[in-house]
Amino acid sequence: MATVTIKVNPVRVQRVLGRPNGQLARGMLRLTKKVQRQAKKNLSRHNRTGKLDASIFARVIHRGGVPIGQVGT
Repeated sequence: MATVTIKVNPVRVQRVLGRPNGQLARGMLRLTKKVQRQAKKNLSRHNRTGKLDASIFARVIHRGGVPIGQVGT
């Protein structure tokens, strides 16, 4: 049986995953947009003026190098 050794450089991993336009941030934005669409869909029946629909946003912020998805009004 062969032995496999994997060395992980945490600084490089953080650099790759924590980039504002990195793969993790793009995936997080894609998920927040999905939540935003569902929230707007749920409101469409009850929203008379459309202002609440228009106010729902989706974004990704970074705190400590970690992307955080936000959906709100």
